[in-house]
Amino acid sequence: MARQRDTITADNGLTNGLEPGEMPRDATTEHRLTLREASRDGDGNVKRGEEVYRLAPDMLALNQDNVRDSYESQRAIAHIEGLMAAYERGDYVPPLLVQPVANENGQYVIIDGAHRKIAADRVVRERGLKLRLSCMAFRGNSTEQLMYMMTSAKGLALDEIEKARACRKLVNRGMSRQEIASAMGVTVTWVDSRILLADAEPEVHQAIRDGVIEASVAIGIVRESGIRAAQVIRRLAQKARQQGRRRVTGSVVNGPRLSPKTANALLDSLRTAYEQLDDEVIGKVSDWEAQLKSEDMSDDELKNTRIEISGAALMQLVRGWGVVRAFEEQQQIKEERRIRRLEAREQEKAASQHTGTGEREAPENHHAGVTERAGPGNHHAGVRDREEPAGHHTGDGAEENDIFGVVPLAAHQRSGQAMALH
Repeated sequence: MARQRDTITADNGLTNGLEPGEMPRDATTEHRLTLREASRDGDGNVKRGEEVYRLAPDMLALNQDNVRDSYESQRAIAHIEGLMAAYERGDYVPPLLVQPVANENGQYVIIDGAHRKIAADRVVRERGLKLRLSCMAFRGNSTEQLMYMMTSAKGLALDEIEKARACRKLVNRGMSRQEIASAMGVTVTWVDSRILLADAEPEVHQAIRDGVIEASVAIGIVRESGIRAAQVIRRLAQKARQQGRRRVTGSVVNGPRLSPKTANALLDSLRTAYEQLDDEVIGKVSDWEAQLKSEDMSDDELKNTRIEISGAALMQLVRGWGVVRAFEEQQQIKEERRIRRLEAREQEKAASQHTGTGEREAPENHHAGVTERAGPGNHHAGVRDREEPAGHHTGDGAEENDIFGVVPLAAHQRSGQAMALH
């Protein structure tokens, strides 16, 4: 049974059992329970979950076992700057996940939220803003922590190299490829390819991060070329530049792909031509292949050898070649158009730089790409990370800096002793 609203006596205005901060309502209106009230009803439908603690940024430590190996890439810097702007505005930012027991320095190691920590440090240092970050304790062993880092959707997505190295770490810790694939919702083939990438040379990793080559293309080259992969990528990158391309794609490696329509037309011509050949002709071709392999016949001798085939077979071969030529001409037209577009962009860029209008405009909204931010209007009391004045009371009626229920946060910082998030 849900509790009915406690009433207010009209003659004296005294409240009866209202929550701290709850405004009196009409005596005839049914009470709408707060989540805290509902969790105390005892029917089990609403239960309080993990507690959220609020820590000063210097109480948090980056995880040395983090799957991220760099916070200085262009995308990471843009993400951090977006978070800084969110902190300055007092926007809602999701809680960090931290290990429940402090390390030897009295700090809590971050499982998820490294960019939020770095952004908070910069805001405190560069803007003089006082912050406390919402944090929750993560329960799980080191392998579970690593898996969470890989699958978390709260922060900046891992790049291909970070995913690959995380897969390698999980395998080294005893997880099978099938277990990793099931946990991540991917195929075993995907896991195998990332482990292959993790074991590749650093030059291959850097080429992917620099945008020189697509990760999927690099994986194929590593699989085919092994330790020569970096050398092959360098050669293909030069080829791509000569073609006016910015990076190595599948078309640079394999050439243009035939459309299904073109491929079917070519296959039909070849199939029909082959069916027009008699057994004697096919037998002679097999003999020539054997003689070439045994070096009993040279290429020049084969060129001077004549054989009689039907006009129908020859016609189909010519038609097949016509399909190939039409495809090549179409690709040539596309390539010429692409080069013209590239040249036009380069000319526009040069013209804008010459007139002084080529300066990069500032982003309209730094926080637009912040994936850690909740929707607009979600700025509830007690959720913002901007520090309130000293002595401010939280919704629990406790002092804000007494978040551990033992001694104030400042006292913990002075003692430097290890603490646990209960």
